[in-house]
Amino acid sequence: MAEQRSRKQPVAAFMFPKRARKLLPSTIKHIDSIKELQKLKGYLIVADEMAIHANAREHQSDANRELFKLMAVSAQCHQLLLLICQHTRQLDVGLAMEPDLVIFKQPSLLHIRFARPELKQEVEEAWQAFIKAKGNKKAWSYIVDFHDGRKGFLRNRLPSFWSEELSEAYALYELNMEIKKKGKKKQNEADHPRKAVRHRQSRADRG
Repeated sequence: MAEQRSRKQPVAAFMFPKRARKLLPSTIKHIDSIKELQKLKGYLIVADEMAIHANAREHQSDANRELFKLMAVSAQCHQLLLLICQHTRQLDVGLAMEPDLVIFKQPSLLHIRFARPELKQEVEEAWQAFIKAKGNKKAWSYIVDFHDGRKGFLRNRLPSFWSEELSEAYALYELNMEIKKKGKKKQNEADHPRKAVRHRQSRADRG
């Protein structure tokens, strides 16, 4: 999709792993922050693995709030945002409410069971459509257009620069993880004077 659109509009990749950028054409611009996105008027923005960048568990994060702002003004910037994730549950509810078009690969029953309520109906419809489809189902995507209600299959075509290494690009993503050990602090009566008083009174009552 990005390759076809690149003939009409410039393309940018959002926070694509730095060590894998050499696998993409030099015509694709790479950006690493929400602020940079706001400067790219007229671009197609591809953001893969959105669970990393806008996770549902981080609803009030700075990244999520900034992304909501961007989506609010993207139409005025003449941008097309292509957000990709493995599961609808991974997306923040604010993002799940915004798409004009949703593209599904073949979902499983677990995708239905744990789908976001806002998109559960469409996930189930996609599952039903793939069950009835014949042939190589990996060659198709199920499309839902939220503007006019159209639904149906679209054939997938790999870009000319595709490679197995590119399909595993996020294996090179640098995760900044900080693990903190949380130990329980042993509290004495001095830490909680009121509790200490009640404890002493209780012992006095018992004689």
